Amino acid sequence: MILYLNDQWVECHGGELRVYNSNGLFTDYAPLMGRLVIFRSDAVEHEVLVANQARISLTGWMRRDPLLV
Repeated sequence: MILYLNDQWVECHGGELRVYNSNGLFTDYAPLMGRLVIFRSDAVEHEVLVANQARISLTGWMRRDPLLV
């Protein structure tokens, strides 16, 4: 999951998250303040496009590891 924290982001700054579907088509998500994007990063092809400004975001992964006994 990614939570974007860029309060003055405009389109010319770039840095969109590009998420591909199974047909090779894609959707771009601008890194706008408060936008939360959740997806399975291990199963969904994605990339971050070139940014012309510093991007600020929080990224987290939810995992389930086997219980070690």
